[in-house]
Amino acid sequence: MKRDGFFYGGVWIDYGRIQSMNLSEDGILVMQLEQHRLLIAVQQLDDLERIYHTPVEAR
Repeated sequence: MKRDGFFYGGVWIDYGRIQSMNLSEDGILVMQLEQHRLLIAVQQLDDLERIYHTPVEAR
């Protein structure tokens, strides 16, 4: 994750494209973009908090 965005699946995602973020009950971070939804699963749940706060702080 970089200052202005991140790579996911080989595609650059700018933080400004994120419309909303939610955390599912099973620990998957859901990022809603303009027309797509990213489902981000991590191996360690502690990483979700760091991933969640990075785009929020960048705005």
